[in-house]
Amino acid sequence: FDNCSGLEKVTISNLSAWCKIDFENYSANPLYSAEHLYLNNEEIKDLVIPTDITEIKQYAFYGCSGLESVTIEENVQTIGDYAFYNCSGITGELKIPNSVTSIGICAFSGCIGLESVTIGENVQTIGKCAFLACSELTSVTFKNPTGWKVSTKEDMTDSKPVDLGNPEQNARYLTSYGYYHDYYWKRGEENE
Repeated sequence: FDNCSGLEKVTISNLSAWCKIDFENYSANPLYSAEHLYLNNEEIKDLVIPTDITEIKQYAFYGCSGLESVTIEENVQTIGDYAFYNCSGITGELKIPNSVTSIGICAFSGCIGLESVTIGENVQTIGKCAFLACSELTSVTFKNPTGWKVSTKEDMTDSKPVDLGNPEQNARYLTSYGYYHDYYWKRGEENE
């Protein structure tokens, strides 16, 4: 769907089936050009991930600027790379449920209207740039703030511990240049 600049909307009849599509890259997803997703001819503004979905695939909602809110149900375990990249219409609060263990690279990057995020207690990894350029994000609360490390390398060989007790500081860590926005994040035992 690369260079389909005239594409104005994508209409689907099954949201679960859409969430299961494994797009190879951003241009394979028609939302990259269309920016608006319709379910049975009604635009999805308040997205609720269906209960049968355990993984939100990479690029699933890439560039879907028509979204205003996202509800991720307790059954989701993985949020793929670039899953909500540049969904600039999402505003307010985002809750990552306790069932999620992994948040992919650039998963919410460019969601400029996000104001606060709560990260569930079982999240073990956060990909680099997961919340980059979320310019309104002022609070990130980790339900389990202990044992986190950051690293410039995916294998975590140069990791260092990071204190995540302050939600305002956490937002700066995850969104701002000069902090840890482009680091890989991993939680493990404190004595690792």
